[in-house]
Amino acid sequence: MSLLKSSRTAFRALTTLALMLFGMSLAHATPTYLRSTVAAPWGQSTNEAAMDSVFGAGSWNDFRYETVDTGALFSGTDFIFMEGGDGTANEMEAFITANSASIGSFLNAGGSIFFNAAPNEGNGMNLLPGVDLVYGPGPFCGSDCNATGPHDIFTDLGFGLPGTSFGGTSFSHAIITGAVSSLIEDLSGNTLLGELAVGNGLALFGGMTTTNFHSPQPGAAILRQNILAYAANAVVTAEVPAPATLALALLGLAAVGASRRKQAA
Repeated sequence: MSLLKSSRTAFRALTTLALMLFGMSLAHATPTYLRSTVAAPWGQSTNEAAMDSVFGAGSWNDFRYETVDTGALFSGTDFIFMEGGDGTANEMEAFITANSASIGSFLNAGGSIFFNAAPNEGNGMNLLPGVDLVYGPGPFCGSDCNATGPHDIFTDLGFGLPGTSFGGTSFSHAIITGAVSSLIEDLSGNTLLGELAVGNGLALFGGMTTTNFHSPQPGAAILRQNILAYAANAVVTAEVPAPATLALALLGLAAVGASRRKQAA
């Protein structure tokens, strides 16, 4: 086999492999939104609208704490958005308490979860060992709920720029305590949104209300979309090369192929 033919064969094989990996980076288990059968928080559908925007209508699971098959839940997805706002905090807490071992295993194995609750009931809850959602009721953040520094969720992830300072009727009803990296804080330095690496997975924790209460718009709605997109893709980008990396690899392979063709000429 000639050097030219050999280089072309190798290039085609590597290109095929790269494209397969790229496809794998885009294909992951169906994202899941999990809330209570009691009601949607404040009767709003803004969380569902955010899931539609990020993942596509009909392309995510819409499950309930009280009826979900937990075995299928933790084996059939790699991202869960757990919501417990308004009058559904007790139901979220009961689910977390009953399934704490499965939640830990899911995260350690590489899954990601966005825990979010702005309660109007209960007295807070333990989200993970060492991480608590504190509700007294309150404290509520209505203005100057600010980003603590640069982070992917404050960039344009395909939905626009969200901004870095938020407020509203009530941006949050609770704070997060524990060894988390704080992403958004109130003026007292309380964490309203934080994250924590857990084994091979990622957990985000929020005490935020639904985005209909938030300002400015559309920035606050974009922030929710960015949180979902960031959390859902945290595992995928760790498992396979990013598309940009694959593109560079393909360009490198093309350069090698061109060089070999010149040598063979």
